[in-house]
Amino acid sequence: MDLFKTVVAEGETSPLFRLVRDKASQSPARRLMNRVFKEWPNGRREFLRDFQTNGFSARTWEMALFAYMVERDYSVDLSFGRPDVMVSKDGVTV
Repeated sequence: MDLFKTVVAEGETSPLFRLVRDKASQSPARRLMNRVFKEWPNGRREFLRDFQTNGFSARTWEMALFAYMVERDYSVDLSFGRPDVMVSKDGVTV
């Protein structure tokens, strides 16, 4: 699934989303973000809507944290509504 294939009306998209989606100079960022998103475990449709509209910055931050935690061998569980994420490593869960 491509994060940058628009799922909302063009008029609803965030200016930051459009910048990353449309600028040729942002192609490395698009590739990296799509690679991380392939690992995203659930809630893809809701995530896409937020990412492409008013939640672009927050969802980008979430993806960065998710990528960091996965890279550092944390167990990341995004199946909860509240809290948004449970992270575990070495028997400790937060």
